[in-house]
Amino acid sequence: MKNAIVLVASLFVLIHSISPLYGETSEGDYLEMNEIVVTGTKTKHRLQDVPVDTLLIPRQEIENSNAQNISEIINNVPGFNFSQQASLTSAMGYKNTVRGLNVESRYLLVLVNGQRVFTGYRSGGMAGGGFAHNLNVVPVEMIDRIEIVKGPGSALYGSDAIVGVINIITKQPTDQPQRVAGIEYGSHEVKGKDYLGNEPEDTQRDTRKVFTAISQMINDSVGFSLSLSHEENDGIHPQKYDVSLNYVNGLLDFNITDSLKLRIGGELSVWKEKEDKSGDEKEETSNRIYSVLDFDYSPAHSLRLQGYSQKMKQDFKDPTYGDSKANMTYTDYEVQYTNRSFDNNQFVIGYEVLEEDFDSSTVEDKKIITRSWYLQDELSLFDKRFVVVPGVRVDDSDAYGSETNPKLSLMIKPVDDTILRLSAGRAFKTPRADQAFGLPFDHIYMWVYPNPDLEPETAESWQASIDQWFFDRKVMVSLTGYEMKIKDMIAQADRGDMIGGIPVYTWKNINEAEIRGTETLLGINLAAGLDLDLNHATTQTEDKETKEELNDTPKYTYGASLRYTDTDDQLGGYLSFAHTGRQKNLVYTASMSEETEPFTTVGFNIWLKFLQRGKFTCQVDNLLDEELKGSDTIYVGRKVTIKLSVDF
Repeated sequence: MKNAIVLVASLFVLIHSISPLYGETSEGDYLEMNEIVVTGTKTKHRLQDVPVDTLLIPRQEIENSNAQNISEIINNVPGFNFSQQASLTSAMGYKNTVRGLNVESRYLLVLVNGQRVFTGYRSGGMAGGGFAHNLNVVPVEMIDRIEIVKGPGSALYGSDAIVGVINIITKQPTDQPQRVAGIEYGSHEVKGKDYLGNEPEDTQRDTRKVFTAISQMINDSVGFSLSLSHEENDGIHPQKYDVSLNYVNGLLDFNITDSLKLRIGGELSVWKEKEDKSGDEKEETSNRIYSVLDFDYSPAHSLRLQGYSQKMKQDFKDPTYGDSKANMTYTDYEVQYTNRSFDNNQFVIGYEVLEEDFDSSTVEDKKIITRSWYLQDELSLFDKRFVVVPGVRVDDSDAYGSETNPKLSLMIKPVDDTILRLSAGRAFKTPRADQAFGLPFDHIYMWVYPNPDLEPETAESWQASIDQWFFDRKVMVSLTGYEMKIKDMIAQADRGDMIGGIPVYTWKNINEAEIRGTETLLGINLAAGLDLDLNHATTQTEDKETKEELNDTPKYTYGASLRYTDTDDQLGGYLSFAHTGRQKNLVYTASMSEETEPFTTVGFNIWLKFLQRGKFTCQVDNLLDEELKGSDTIYVGRKVTIKLSVDF
């Protein structure tokens, strides 16, 4: 690791010694807002020029998909496996993985508008308590686009970005007002059994939703966005539940001067679920306020100051696990300076302070403060045909010590229609607060005790990709290969004693894992408005402790979608197909299956605009009502969803 740090530092010095001599990168490339992405480097790039492999899901694709949440939007991204669990609000997410690593366990970092967010149970987290990461934190009606960067991201973002970063970017005020309101209804059947072996009753279930979103400029210097939604469903438990989620999000943009811009925003979500007969009742309230100040005090120098405070309160009355309460506060401050003094070079320096304050039934009044600085440089040579991006970040936590994470990325354009990208780096993930500082917890089949001596998990990985266009860019092929080695993975281990006849477990750094795989995308423009997308992924995993593959990770997946939009943008739809290979299950009772069998799903979507401002959408998921065999989850069979929205 010391050698890697020396390498990054040497490259930084070398780049600044030669940067005035090469390149013709223009200032306009960083200011053009057509297909601009920011997540991979924390700087603005056109998608075709970004040196870090980035997948962009634009607003039009999101709107036409009729997806109910983010899980449905990204489920067909190669390497993402959300195949076993329903994407309904309140549905569990403990089997969702990306490149073999669990999303809920915080191996994938979740950002909203570039800021890390913390989610608990309201998106279906199994861990709950504010210690889990879940994707469905923003209603789809207020999403402008989604940026996905796979591979190690700790050099810029710190803990949890081992397998990648997903940045959910909300709609921003524009000169052209955007105002929409709508209703949504879905009907489906639930099947299977939960992890306790219970089969569902009252299998026919419904989902309901109303929403509105407004985004516009008030005058030349002030704009605002406001989104409200209310959704209900019958849950994904054996019995029908009353589940609801109310969400409000708003922001104000102030263009104080041409070079000084201020954004102030906030969000509030209130999630509830209850079942009167069993007495199971849960409630979670989360609110977050944030501000961002951008000061471009010259064409070559920019300064960003941002911060947020998020408070989460939970009150759970659970007949199985007992009653619990939690109060958590997350406060973050960050300053970032960007220098573009030379046409072919820009570098970023940043400093961040994150305070996490826990007080719950499982963690008693624990505060963790992490101070971080990061440095990244971008050098473009030979008319932007060769770009090198070294970076490093140091995180100093008062609970877990110091972690240093370097990363090096390269982009090469040998010809106009070919892009090669290479990256290698180190990433880490700190233990969850309940794992390191929690209280003993009765988990039905075992007691689980915390371990204050846990060390952060670390990963070293590399990936290489090639994007190739053919036939005047009507055909695009993207191939990616990667390898990851993870050390000090945290897992439950038998402590060797019993309490009341129940074995006692604790958390230990005992596992190491190796993951390697390939991901393929093929996009074909068949005709005007008609596109065919094909995807394929292979994933090979091994837990070095047990010599077995990792849980909930298929060795292969493949899928296809055929999308159509007429020339007037008045009618469209898609037909989708997805196949998922067998998956190893986590088995802790004799009645559970050791693996989930392969299965295939087919779906379609049709949308129609009417009376200039209206839009009607009908979607059918799991059209063939495929059975999910071997999984220990209650799953959704055939599902029909209709949505009516109106621009006003």
